[in-house]
Amino acid sequence: MTPLALTVNQVAHLLQVQPNTILHGIDRGDIPAKKIGRVWRIPCSFVADYMGVSSDEADTIITDLVAAIPAWGK
Repeated sequence: MTPLALTVNQVAHLLQVQPNTILHGIDRGDIPAKKIGRVWRIPCSFVADYMGVSSDEADTIITDLVAAIPAWGK
């Protein structure tokens, strides 16, 4: 099952950038995100749009990546 939102670290890994780059984007308002407790969550739809892939392709990419690293988001 594809998550609806990803953490900063997950998005940074997908986009091959440092987590601080993602955090700066959130601070500037370039990246939509919601803070839940202490953790920022970024909608998967934003990541798919940014990557320029269809929703189905994004679902596959994100599901495979999250499954490969089960400790993510903890």
